[in-house]
Amino acid sequence: MRNIRIAAVAKTAVAFCVASLGLAGNGVASPVIIGEHYFENASVGCVSGSACELVFSAVANGKELVVTRVSCGINEQKNRLVFVQFGIRNNGHISRQEYLPATLEGGTTGLFRHVVNSEVGVVSHGAPPMLKVVSDLATTFGLECQITGILTSIGT
Repeated sequence: MRNIRIAAVAKTAVAFCVASLGLAGNGVASPVIIGEHYFENASVGCVSGSACELVFSAVANGKELVVTRVSCGINEQKNRLVFVQFGIRNNGHISRQEYLPATLEGGTTGLFRHVVNSEVGVVSHGAPPMLKVVSDLATTFGLECQITGILTSIGT
């Protein structure tokens, strides 16, 4: 019975952290573009699921985005992260994906932090980049990520 109460308190604490960090729902900041250099920050909170998706902004028509780096902080409740994928959202699915290594940076019962900082080479022509994390058990996730890359006009 005591373990059930501790689990309920931990779940409430994680949900509070997700809400207080503003991670409820998908928060995507407008991309910052300096010359051809592209930067975008986004965050999302997912409650009681085995997967969580973070979708970035769609790439403008006539443009090509080559994402060169993905950096994320991933908070989750049960320390059961199985894998992290990064790719392009295509008809609700992820395509041209790369699997990214996540390092457990710290944690206590009820809140674990994983970090991703990977070079990638994912190309998008209009479809939005996305990151997906998967756990082998239903858990609560909070994702805060940045992508960087090169944005060019197609045909130049």
